[in-house]
Amino acid sequence: MKDHLIINELKQKVGRAFTYEIDNETGYCTKLDLTSKDYYFQGLIRHHSVKEKEEILELISKLAHLKYLDLRRNKLRKMPHSFGNLHKLEYLDLGSNDLGKVPDWIEYNKDLTYLNVGVNLLTE
Repeated sequence: MKDHLIINELKQKVGRAFTYEIDNETGYCTKLDLTSKDYYFQGLIRHHSVKEKEEILELISKLAHLKYLDLRRNKLRKMPHSFGNLHKLEYLDLGSNDLGKVPDWIEYNKDLTYLNVGVNLLTE
């Protein structure tokens, strides 16, 4: 699926404007930010149902050329294994998501230079 089609589907599912960048040469999405200072809790999908969040995360996992991903303050509780497909991530913010453990796939992402998993419920 082309990245612009994924972004269009994300727009429908998120229901609020969010920041993203598409590389003009390749057509790949390289940046996605599902937070906004204009929104009271900042996490744009914070109040979505568990199923809606899972659908949104599954779409994001198809954006294989993402370098920057900010999902903080969305109360995600867990991250899908399909995020292991995001090999190009350099910046990842999962802060304030009630995560119980750091996702296993992070260990295999060699390009990651920034990772925030603070303010979670980490036991592992």
